[in-house]
Amino acid sequence: MDKIKDLLLLDFSEDIKDVINLEEQTEIEIQFEVENYIITDKIANYFDKYIQNYKSNIKETGVWVSGFYGSGKSYFGKMLGYLLENKMINGTPFRERFIQRLNGLDNQNILENTIRSLDAYQIKVIFLDIAKQHTGNSFAWTLFRNFLHRLGFLDDVFGFIEYGIFVKGQYPEFLEKVRKITGSEWKSLRKNPIEVSKTMRKVLVESQFFTSEEYNETKKYYDDRIISFDAARLKEELLNYLEKYPEDRLVFIIDEVSEAISQGKINLLDLEGISESLSALPQSKGWTIAIAQEDLEQVIYNVPNVSIKELNKVSDRFRTKIPLSSDDVETVIKKRLLNKNVGGIKKLEELYSNNNGSIIDFTNLKSKFPTKSDDPDKFITYYPFHRYQFDLLQNFLRAVYSKTNVTERGMIIAIFAALKNIKEFKLFNFATAFNLVDGAKQHLDSDLVKKFVQADKILKGNNSPISGTQLLKVIYFINESVLVKATSENITKLYLDNFGEYFNLKPKIDEALNNLCETNLILNKNNIYVITSDLEQEKIEEMKNLDVELFKKKREFISRLKQQFFLKNISRCTFENNSYIFSITSTQEDELSYAPKKYLKINIASIYTIGEEDREKFLENVKFETQRNIDTVTLVPSVKKFREIDKFIEDIYRYGVMEERYQNDDDSKLRNIIKDFSNNKVLRLNELDLLIEESYKNGTLIYNFEEHILNESDFDNTFRKIEGKIISNTFPERLPLQLTEEIALKVLKAKNPNSLLLCFPGNPEFAFFDSEGNFIGQGLKAIDKINTAITSVYVSGEELEAKFEGPPYGYAYETILVVLAVLIRAGHLAIKYNGREIYDYHDTDIQNLFSKSRELKKASFKAITSTLTASQKQKLVEHLKELRAMEFLDKYFDYNSNDIEVVNIIQNLSEHFLNKIEACKKYIDEFENYFPQIAKKIIILRGYLSRVTGDNYKDQAEKFIKEYTEFKEAIDDIQKVLKFCETDLNNIKIYKKFVIQIVQELEKLGGIYKDNCVFSLSEQFEGKYNQSVSDNFTELKLIFQKIKDEYYQLTEKEHQKMTQEHKELKNKAEETKKEVNLIPGNLNKTVVDKINEIISHADRHICNNLKIASETKCESCHYSLNEIISANQTINSKIRELEETKIQIRYPDKNTSKEIRIKIEKGKFTVPQYKEMLQGKIKEADSLKDNDIVIIE
Repeated sequence: MDKIKDLLLLDFSEDIKDVINLEEQTEIEIQFEVENYIITDKIANYFDKYIQNYKSNIKETGVWVSGFYGSGKSYFGKMLGYLLENKMINGTPFRERFIQRLNGLDNQNILENTIRSLDAYQIKVIFLDIAKQHTGNSFAWTLFRNFLHRLGFLDDVFGFIEYGIFVKGQYPEFLEKVRKITGSEWKSLRKNPIEVSKTMRKVLVESQFFTSEEYNETKKYYDDRIISFDAARLKEELLNYLEKYPEDRLVFIIDEVSEAISQGKINLLDLEGISESLSALPQSKGWTIAIAQEDLEQVIYNVPNVSIKELNKVSDRFRTKIPLSSDDVETVIKKRLLNKNVGGIKKLEELYSNNNGSIIDFTNLKSKFPTKSDDPDKFITYYPFHRYQFDLLQNFLRAVYSKTNVTERGMIIAIFAALKNIKEFKLFNFATAFNLVDGAKQHLDSDLVKKFVQADKILKGNNSPISGTQLLKVIYFINESVLVKATSENITKLYLDNFGEYFNLKPKIDEALNNLCETNLILNKNNIYVITSDLEQEKIEEMKNLDVELFKKKREFISRLKQQFFLKNISRCTFENNSYIFSITSTQEDELSYAPKKYLKINIASIYTIGEEDREKFLENVKFETQRNIDTVTLVPSVKKFREIDKFIEDIYRYGVMEERYQNDDDSKLRNIIKDFSNNKVLRLNELDLLIEESYKNGTLIYNFEEHILNESDFDNTFRKIEGKIISNTFPERLPLQLTEEIALKVLKAKNPNSLLLCFPGNPEFAFFDSEGNFIGQGLKAIDKINTAITSVYVSGEELEAKFEGPPYGYAYETILVVLAVLIRAGHLAIKYNGREIYDYHDTDIQNLFSKSRELKKASFKAITSTLTASQKQKLVEHLKELRAMEFLDKYFDYNSNDIEVVNIIQNLSEHFLNKIEACKKYIDEFENYFPQIAKKIIILRGYLSRVTGDNYKDQAEKFIKEYTEFKEAIDDIQKVLKFCETDLNNIKIYKKFVIQIVQELEKLGGIYKDNCVFSLSEQFEGKYNQSVSDNFTELKLIFQKIKDEYYQLTEKEHQKMTQEHKELKNKAEETKKEVNLIPGNLNKTVVDKINEIISHADRHICNNLKIASETKCESCHYSLNEIISANQTINSKIRELEETKIQIRYPDKNTSKEIRIKIEKGKFTVPQYKEMLQGKIKEADSLKDNDIVIIE
């Protein structure tokens, strides 16, 4: 046992069919196919599932069988069809032959019983490969044509006529007439198309089936019917057949459906219509079994311009789905092709046991899925293949098919073909990728074959032991299978047939790959190899012929230099806890790394400026030219990699030119090639970047006439030391660290002065405030330097930044910002901004100013040097607290607040109360009359309204302290007036109005009222009112009450009299009204109206609740004293009016009849009830006269 074939049970003398053809139906072929059909448990379940559905009278009789190319779906469909029809195959029913294949299955007995249950049915199966059929008329006609053929008729219009005769039951008679008239059998005659038409016409006319004219009409009818044949017609014709043969059942098995749909031979909606028609046949007698490479859902997804509703209908028609998977195919391959004898298994077990580590390494590919042979049982099962090769082969077959649409070989045939090719190989050798290509493809593309030949010549010319053909086949296989990448390592492992030779073969494979790349036969794309096309080779040659001038190389080098990460790294340096940015330029002044300011510089020399031979001379020149430049260091690269860098730059430039020429070309293949070029360009750029970085990190640094030799391991440290020297020499007045913008905002926002100390880092240079918030920053470097710059004149923020960020200070913008914030907080800074001066850090513009750099630059700053004494500051704060300024202004201040801020509160407080007074005046018309004493107070406060500045704030403070008593008195008086306006002024207005009305009321009455005390009380009220309403409010209120009480007493007596007399009037009027209402008829309407008016008048003057509030009229009856007295005086006239009205009462004539309406109930009554009801009605009529009319309702 020394060859692969020796351990396999496979009989290589028996062939395996490449393709299962549904339409090939000879008994020998069918017997061969069933006897070689391997049924797995999963496939057995599919047979069982379908047969159970078939017997169930399911409503939707569509079946969708799917599987990838080579999955055995056509084989399954053919076996299923013959299982249903159960033809005799060389003397034995098909089902008996099929049942013999069930041995060893888990559900063998159950499936056998299921299959035998089909004996109850009489089934006709119509097989067709739709991709090979002509569907020009319609899909429905194609099916019916095959049905005609299945019945033994012609598959054209004459077969259709045959079928018509057959359905009528006249077919035997037709055959007999043919024999009599022609002397030949119809079966023989119809083999000749010329005889068919002639014979059909002659027989049907002469035997009087039709007249000559009727035959022509019938022939035309059938021709037209074929042209318009659709799913509905198919259903109609099949129903005709089933009516004649009710025991028959029909099954259409249609192969290559998805291919036919993609080719446009059939429409998916046509297929849905066919399935619907067959499903509509009675008792589930019509079935559609579609066989396709794709799942139904995928086929539906790929169909354009069809609504979701229609697509859902398609899915509903094919409820039964049978998806065949690669697992089924692998099971067949393992059982049929890879089954091994006992001795072979034992040898493979020993091989794996002794070499499992090497085997696992050998099968460990760089891939998207696991490939290692780490399971000994699987290793033995799949030998001489590796398990992962099945996944690759499946993808390879699918990819080749999708590109060519040519059906060559499936998985089983490909594996069998590969086995035949390697069966004579030494035992323990393995199938390679090129063996799988040979097994899978019988016919390779001619262009590909040419490249194989070229590869052989190239490698032989380089004395390589590697086969060019086999190497390219491996690459071809890997690229088409997609699952693994064609790296050098993977190519080597898939090329090898022996796991022990990897390390010997790998260098040879690498060399062969390089040779083929140099000749453009293959391309290296990011270390992944692909076979070049002719067009690719043409464009590569075009690219190589492009000339790259020196100036283009220099430009490309500078462009790449700008992208170097290490430049960004060295451009930023942290020194003494401060961050610095270096400006980086080339020695030709190309900007390589941007810096806002150019105070610190790094010059970088280009390799093209140095040249390959003159580096030492270049270094000496740089040292002399830069020895006085304390702010500049020069970096000179190593030129050891000059040629490699130069080559990469040439390649990158050429790739770029090709991109510009062709990236938008109309040819998609060319665009794809350029896309690959672009990817290669990216790879070259990455490699170039590494070489550039290496050259500079192993270069030389020159500063202050000194050379510093660099190396990659210590590059950063050396650079940082030199940058530190540059910073020290450039900024000798620098601070120990820089502050942040956040600190400035904290200083301005801090409500508690005690927290100011915590805003700053614990460094003595930034001890601006003590623990109580007092400013102690005089003498600190930053404060002194900036104060000096702004002592005498206003200086803009932009000028300050320009002065202090440069040498010798090196202050960051944020540090300058913080110092200015400290000064404004301490009251030592005046700011001009937006056309005004700001001294208070609470100002609304301050936050905007200190949070936006552009705003700070627009502002100007000046130092404030004069200050209040401690005693002045203390008195000022105490006085303002006594005045409750903090409460009124909602502004916090204390002894730590800056001087200007506190003085400004005096102005704010004055303005606050003056505004309050002005607001009162707007809604109080007679303010000056009410409060004449306030005018002087207003003058006092106006004396403090002038704007507080750095020049006048001390004078304002001293004035306030001196005049404080007067100022406080003004504030107190104004507060008193404001409170009065809010609470009592409205009452005073009411009192005033009431007093005036009372006086007017009594003046109208005169007589006994003219000497009433109300008049003297009103004079007292007026005097107090004119003096000061706020000061005399209590007295005014008391006088008002006295006047009100007097008026009440005057009104009360007259009010009671009015009520009593009008009650009497009302009673008399109501009695009269009752009498009038008893008079029949409508004679006294006018009289009643007058009486009602008198009653209404009386009601208005009856009031039992006298209420006097703030008006002269009673709140209950709304009559004043004057009106009440008037009402009492006129009461007699109303009594006379009532008497006069009584005289006008009219009575009816005694002889006048009248109409009386009497209601009688309807319904059923007992006799006693009826008599009782009539007696009641008679009593109602007792008072009537004889001439009165009674109306019964």
